[in-house]
Amino acid sequence: ETHNFMLKSKRSGCLHTAGQLLSSMARRRRRNFSSKQDALQRLRQKPPFAAMHPIAVERFVEFGTREMSETPAAHLQQAQQLQQHGKQQVRGVQLVCDPNTEAQYYEALDPPPAVAGELITCPVMLAVAGNGTGGAYREHTAVQQWILHNPPAAGPLPSSGSSSNSSGQDPLHGILVVLNEELAASIPAEYMAIPGVSHFGPLEEPQLIATDCTAFFQKSLKHQTRQQEKQSTRVHSRL
Repeated sequence: ETHNFMLKSKRSGCLHTAGQLLSSMARRRRRNFSSKQDALQRLRQKPPFAAMHPIAVERFVEFGTREMSETPAAHLQQAQQLQQHGKQQVRGVQLVCDPNTEAQYYEALDPPPAVAGELITCPVMLAVAGNGTGGAYREHTAVQQWILHNPPAAGPLPSSGSSSNSSGQDPLHGILVVLNEELAASIPAEYMAIPGVSHFGPLEEPQLIATDCTAFFQKSLKHQTRQQEKQSTRVHSRL
């Protein structure tokens, strides 16, 4: 149902879906830098990297950039200055993933493929960013009706008992709260909203995410162990 809803929303033109937003952002991303240090300094000042854990940004630059065979003319002067100060890095670097390639990925998966929940047999935890509030969008049918019958210029989804949403929140992020809960129920999966992070949560609060995931896996393992013990008891009683 979630997949079909997002597909209808995209086709209707009434909702700027995630793929459209992310592809636009990706194409605006700078690819070339005069050095790895230059890339690190620039990226950590802009979203989404500004909110990420410092080590995550450092690892991204370390493994997510590569040295270019030739330094672009626009960065040549800065590269030469680095060399004059005894720095070894004199060639420019670029992002390994071309922003255009990243944009095409988002567009190809817009909306993402439907999740075949009936084929999933292992324990699943659906962890989502807890920044969104779905209070104004609790009724899925109402969300569908508004999105599919109002153009983007109509503004945010109306909140309960009013004609507008005072928070000014993008309708896409508001309805994702509802859609994520539906997805968790359809798998079924344990739904966990993690406050204070975006969808880059593992890169922003790695210890928090690791702790939550570890707790889920430990609980799942205990449940599985109990089920196996019960099954073993039944077999022995029959013997």
